[in-house]
Amino acid sequence: MAILAACGASSEAAPAAGVAASTATKKGPGTWGDLWKDAPIEAGKSERPVVRFVTDLGVVTVELARRKAPATVSNFLTYAKSGFYDGTRLHRVEAGVRIDGGRFDAAGKERPTRGPIRNEADNGLLNVRGTIAMARKAEPHSATAAWYFNLVDQPTLDFHGTSRPEDWGHCVFGKVADTESLAVLEKIAGIPVETDTLTGRPTAPKTPFLVKAVEVVAE
Repeated sequence: MAILAACGASSEAAPAAGVAASTATKKGPGTWGDLWKDAPIEAGKSERPVVRFVTDLGVVTVELARRKAPATVSNFLTYAKSGFYDGTRLHRVEAGVRIDGGRFDAAGKERPTRGPIRNEADNGLLNVRGTIAMARKAEPHSATAAWYFNLVDQPTLDFHGTSRPEDWGHCVFGKVADTESLAVLEKIAGIPVETDTLTGRPTAPKTPFLVKAVEVVAE
């Protein structure tokens, strides 16, 4: 677990302390119907693709925001359809805060990824409870395959401008589709964890907890 913990913490930028309030107009999850307006949708494609995260504790169904995060959604679907996420472990589980995955295989080895993508965190979607967003390094446009689920509202992870790297935030690109899926995330958040040797925080699962598959239901 020491190797896994050390690798897991390095890919995600820590929330900025004292981030100034954004001057951009933002909308919360209750008005998602108003947010599917931006990028044009390719013929035959859904504006809200659906994927299923299959785990030992149940299935988490997620709607993706293609209009608001087209590059991010396309990137995620490419990984999902290739089987990249199948058999990957969750490397950070923080009850009441977040669940991270999408980087390591069952043995704790980091999987090779495609190149980084543009950070679309300026799309108006917020890091609120029940959403999925991209993990990244300190550089704003460094996200590849790793993702996290928000178990609570985390405004420090939202887009706050482009002046500093930390102001860019993390791109939200989907949300859980139903209360059953949210309940599964809460169950996962309750699995036993131990201290992450790099961060010193109790967020590293004691035994590997895997995402058995990420299935594309509707593209």
